[in-house]
Amino acid sequence: MKLTAGLALGACVALVVACGASQKSAPLATNESASGVPPMPSPSAQRAQIDALDAEITASFASLGVERPAPAALPALGCSPGVDCTPQTMATGVDPPRADATCKPGTSETCDTSCTLADSVCSNAAKICTIAGELGGSDAYANEKCDAGKSACERASERCCTCL
Repeated sequence: MKLTAGLALGACVALVVACGASQKSAPLATNESASGVPPMPSPSAQRAQIDALDAEITASFASLGVERPAPAALPALGCSPGVDCTPQTMATGVDPPRADATCKPGTSETCDTSCTLADSVCSNAAKICTIAGELGGSDAYANEKCDAGKSACERASERCCTCL
C-alpha cells in the first residue's frame, strides 16, 4: 500500500513539475516583441488613430460654435535629404496655448472653456504630427492631417489668448 501511495504521489509531483516547466517555456502573450519594445502599429491603424484625433479637433471647434479653419498654406512636409522627419520634429509648433507665457486670456468661464478646448486641439494635433513622423514623414495623408492640426492649434490658441 505504501509503495502504491508513493508511486501515486511521485506521479503527481512529476506531473506538476512537467506542467510548470511547460508553462515557463511557453511565451507569454504580450504586446511587446522579444526585444521588449512594443511593436509599431500598422500604417492603417495609425491612420485610424489620426482620423479619430482629427475628429476630436473638429468636435472641439463645433462645441465652441466655431467652424474649423482650413489648413494654412504650409510648406509641404516630406522626408528628403536635409529634412528632419522625426516624430518630435514633426510635432514642433503645436504647444498648448497656456504653455506660452505671453498668452494671457481673461478669467471668465468662457475663456477657460476656450483655452481648455485649445489645449485639447493642440494636444491632438501634436499626437497626429507624432504619428506622421512615425510613418517616416513620407505619408502624404498623415502630413496633410498634421498641417491641418497645426493650423487648428494656431487658431484655437489665438482664440484662447485673445479671450477677454
